[in-house]
Amino acid sequence: RPMPPDPSSRILGREAFLQELARHATPEAEGEQTFGLILTKLSHLRDINQAFGFTTGDACLESIAARLGRIARPKDMVGRLGGGMFALLLNDPCDEALLELAVNRLLDVLAAPVDVGTRTLTIACRAAGGLYRDHGPTPDALLGAVEDGLHQTFRKGKPYLLLKPRHEAPATDDFTLLREVEAAIDNGELTLHYQPQLDLREHRVAGFEALLRWHHPVFGQVSPERVIPLAEKNEVIVPLTRWTINTALREFKELRGLPDQVKVSLNLSAPLLTDRSILDLISDALAIWDVDPARLMIEITETSMMSNPEASVAAVHSLRELGVRISIDDFGTGYSSLAYLAQLPLDELKIDKSFVTQVTSSDHDRKIVRAIVDLAHNFGLRVVAEGVEDTDVEQLIIEHGCDVGQGYLYSRPVPLEMLDYWLHAQPATAAGEPSA
Repeated sequence: RPMPPDPSSRILGREAFLQELARHATPEAEGEQTFGLILTKLSHLRDINQAFGFTTGDACLESIAARLGRIARPKDMVGRLGGGMFALLLNDPCDEALLELAVNRLLDVLAAPVDVGTRTLTIACRAAGGLYRDHGPTPDALLGAVEDGLHQTFRKGKPYLLLKPRHEAPATDDFTLLREVEAAIDNGELTLHYQPQLDLREHRVAGFEALLRWHHPVFGQVSPERVIPLAEKNEVIVPLTRWTINTALREFKELRGLPDQVKVSLNLSAPLLTDRSILDLISDALAIWDVDPARLMIEITETSMMSNPEASVAAVHSLRELGVRISIDDFGTGYSSLAYLAQLPLDELKIDKSFVTQVTSSDHDRKIVRAIVDLAHNFGLRVVAEGVEDTDVEQLIIEHGCDVGQGYLYSRPVPLEMLDYWLHAQPATAAGEPSA
């Protein structure tokens, strides 16, 4: 009599699952016959590892994988994405009713205790789900939206969240939105996501950029590209910046065992660049969270520097005197001169992604990237290439002398707990850990 198949054998690894997700994400799948995606995560994996050891933690994850393999339909797919996170792709046709049914079934099955040796552990998972037709049109858009939903369940203490179609979010005018920003700080609606940066020569983590995310309980995800310009026109930008800096530094301290060269980068709004209060704000936050100023990279856009060059130069010198590092963001999109750059105590230039993404197909953009790299290195600056999305682009920017890469090839912007997993999932040489 043949043995029944092992349910865990149906579990795809991260890369294989993402490839399947990309294969399903077609224009046809945006219609009524769409597919669904559910992400689920063990909510206290770190506590289990610390209390009982990694062997017990791994056993819990293996139990979850086996259970997911048993409940998935033959045409569905299950993936293990790492860090206690699993994904379930509900093949078409999938609608809101099936998605909700699957989420509840999944959480019910995963709630059963796990026997590990002589120990019985109660595990708790959270989940989020969405439909491709509502949160496409790319695999990354769907995955990012459901990841945001999963993060919301942890922050708000909910067992699961089903994403509503984007078109169901009510429209709001700028005045209403601006009025809501300050309340969002107090209500815990704001979070930071972090996008890692990788040293291209030593293949180790060089840092990560902190990016604002706002999930409004009524309006849904509100784009920073809409919020920041509004806040800049009002005094709201000051409390928003204070929250961002303090949150980033506090969470930076929570990431244990980071090598000294790893930095956290923060974008500084143009109106605040020449505001003297920003110096006290940054200095106080560094002192409160006991962060070495040299590990904070302040990013300033080239265009914001050019709006008031004389005052901007003085402001950058004052920031540099605090001990923080200075980066010029989106370089190549403004009109700064060589003489102007020579006046600034800069540490790095970030090449705008509009040039980087086209570097393999545009000779013009390749020349721009090479010229920026040569310029930056002549001034002793590190060069970060934004928008690195595939290995061909990575190879070219390495050949052109870029020092650091940032983009989807390495990771999307992720919340803190996922960043922590990403950092510790890197090889020892990549994470910068000393050898034994």
